[in-house]
Amino acid sequence: MRGVADDGAPGLRAQLAGLAGALDAACDALDGARRRGSDLPPAAGAILDNTPLIDAQLRQARAQLLHDRGVLPLQAPTGDARILVLAREAAARDDGRIDRDGLARVLAAVQPEAPLRLAELRLFPAALRLALLDGLRQVAQRGARACEERILAAGWAARMLDTAAQRSGDLVLLVADMARQVEPMGSCFVAELARRLQGQGAAVAQALAWIDARLADDGSNIAGQVQREHDAMAADGSLAANSLASLRLLGGIDWRLLAESSSAVETLLRADPDGSYPRMDGPTRDLYRLAVERLARSSGRPEADVAQEALALAGVHRAPSEGGLDARHRHVGYYLLGPGLAALEARLQPKPALTRRLARRTAQAPLAAHIGAMTLFTLLFAAVVVACARQQGAALWLQAVIGVLALLGASGLARSLVDMMAAWIATPAPLPRMDFDGGIAPQAQTLVAVSARLLNSAQVDALCRDLEVRYLANRDPHLRFCLLGDLYDAPHESMPDDDALVAHAAAAIDALNRKHAYDHSYATLDEEGQPATARLRIEPFLLLQRPRTWNSGEHAWIGRARRRGQLADLNAFLAGTGRERFAGIAGNTAGLAEMRYVITIDAATDLPRDAARRLAGAMAHPLNQPLVLGADGRAQHGMSFG
Repeated sequence: MRGVADDGAPGLRAQLAGLAGALDAACDALDGARRRGSDLPPAAGAILDNTPLIDAQLRQARAQLLHDRGVLPLQAPTGDARILVLAREAAARDDGRIDRDGLARVLAAVQPEAPLRLAELRLFPAALRLALLDGLRQVAQRGARACEERILAAGWAARMLDTAAQRSGDLVLLVADMARQVEPMGSCFVAELARRLQGQGAAVAQALAWIDARLADDGSNIAGQVQREHDAMAADGSLAANSLASLRLLGGIDWRLLAESSSAVETLLRADPDGSYPRMDGPTRDLYRLAVERLARSSGRPEADVAQEALALAGVHRAPSEGGLDARHRHVGYYLLGPGLAALEARLQPKPALTRRLARRTAQAPLAAHIGAMTLFTLLFAAVVVACARQQGAALWLQAVIGVLALLGASGLARSLVDMMAAWIATPAPLPRMDFDGGIAPQAQTLVAVSARLLNSAQVDALCRDLEVRYLANRDPHLRFCLLGDLYDAPHESMPDDDALVAHAAAAIDALNRKHAYDHSYATLDEEGQPATARLRIEPFLLLQRPRTWNSGEHAWIGRARRRGQLADLNAFLAGTGRERFAGIAGNTAGLAEMRYVITIDAATDLPRDAARRLAGAMAHPLNQPLVLGADGRAQHGMSFG
């Protein structure tokens, strides 16, 4: 299968629009025939009964093709997209019946001859829907034609029976007239006519014999046409049933997994020198493959070559354990999405799209670009107003006044225009993340710290209930939840109800631990290096309460530096140097030194289901991890999520 040119999703969108129109017309014809009392062929009736499914599949295909800008090779000699031709072959291989393993074999069969592009694999589900729906379109159109032929045959049969009863001598003339007007006589027409005329007397039998002789001139007969009609109905019934079942099956196929198993680029990227790529989540792997596709399109290089160039750049760097300074340099994503993209582009020499070039120039000096664009548009709008005033013969002093006023008014318009252009040029970039769907990795243990002020017993109970809800939505053996509390602001360092309030909070945390503690089993190695299973008692909840300190600015005793101070003291506590900063501690503090990440939220913030895993996965990604260089211990790169 060799492409003769390139086309994109718009070509498939045009075919989808035509297919939708043809299906609507055929279904309208079938519905009209049913309303007139005509018996529909079984396959056509099944299609008409499943129009909601067909409409849903059309919407899904349209949604997938709507914003896709992938470039698709075309197939000679038809000029159709190669992936559409492949989808039609897959759909026709077993009379419309498909399954995941069969699709994988179809995709694998073409890879040695012409590797499929990433855009083709991404749009394969839409192409497969088009192929299956096109088969249903053909069945529906044949069914509509069959209804027309049956109605026509019923009319001629009624006229023949009436003529045979009243003027049997004119029957031959009527049959001859029918032969002239119905040309050619289709199998459905002949089968319906024979069904209505057989056993209706000798005169009618002679008419059937004449029709049989007429068909013999074309190498057929009535019996052959009836058999052909039965065979066609059986074939259409099988095709319609299989295609409808296959359309339902499409929603249950993991298309990302199927595309990855069939992608040469995916196979290459999984050889990432630092081993991170296979452990990333699906959307992040999609992001990397899209970067490969974009660079291949702009440089004119094969996608596999782009992936190999990125791997080559990553492979020359050493890991930190081997003396390397920056672990990111050994990750292929550093060159596809990170700061190493410039080095990869120096090898590929791509020609980026206009919006991408503008975005890069703007990113180099965003403030200057913003102010410069606003100034340019403001002056341009003002100049147009002054030019109009000059054409009207305004005096110079009046032109100057108009110019000043126009500058004031044009600045707002220029700002709106620049903001609109910025939104058009700058596209949001999702953060890459590791795949923690099966659980947070042991080396990425995470603490969820809920910052709050402890006011009274009822409020503490509410805080603990909310903490429990967050835990129930984010259960994980490597995730713990901490109530990071300060006592309420007070005129004195200690208040009479402080001890009771802290004791109540500690008791509530202990009750949560008794309720939700469990033993976690995990694989490890024994002293001899042999595989073994260890058990760990998990107590998910903690209380860390700070004492008050005097704040001269607020003239009150408060928690030092409010939330910022809480986080600083928590970091010190996790580092093993700040235990004395907390007056009240409840829960098991063992293992806190192994916490790699902290998710900080306030008491009014929810933590949706599995949100902590996703945040931990983002923080654990090589491109987001902090990079600490120099003696001052400051992070030179990385992300933080609060």
